[in-house]
Order: sequence, then structure tokens, then C-alpha cells
Amino acid sequence: EAPKGVSLNVGEGHSHDDEITTEEGGVSDIVQCNEKANWKSNKIQDVGQENDEAKAAKIWLLGNERRRDHPMRTIKLSAPEATQDALTEEAVVSRVWMGQ
Repeated sequence: EAPKGVSLNVGEGHSHDDEITTEEGGVSDIVQCNEKANWKSNKIQDVGQENDEAKAAKIWLLGNERRRDHPMRTIKLSAPEATQDALTEEAVVSRVWMGQ
């Protein structure tokens, strides 16, 4: 079962070989991010230190078994309490430190 809100299919009428840019040079509806020309440099915020409170997290791994080099589609790690906030932040770039 896929994570909540994530489709197992690439999309209606799309294949993995589709171009990701439009004829006008914009990003297609397959990729949902800002165009690289609009990216800005940003500092990285570290989330989670050794003494921070941690919670169990189920992480979905991408790709087939050969690509992800792991037999299962998910892995369980311990994640800092602030992980949810870091992953939903729209402007701050975060590096989340997780353990096993």
C-alpha cells in the first residue's frame, strides 16, 4: 500500500519515458516543483540532534529492489519530533537526521 495521497501510477496518460518539460520550456504536470531558473540559494537547517526526542517513522523507499538496494519497500527509523514540520515547510531547506 502506498503512502497516503501518493498514487502508485505515474499519472493518467503518462509513462516513465514522458518528457518532463513542456514545449514552452516549463515543467509538465508530472513534476510539481519550481523551475530551476527560479531556484534561490538557501541555508540548510539541521533537524534532530542526539539528545532530541525521537518517534518511530515508516519511510517509503523509491524504485525497485535493485535500485533501492533493500528488499522491503519501507524501512523503520527513529525520527526527531520536528520531522513533520520540517517536511511540510515550504521555504526552509532541512536536513533530517534519523537513526535505526
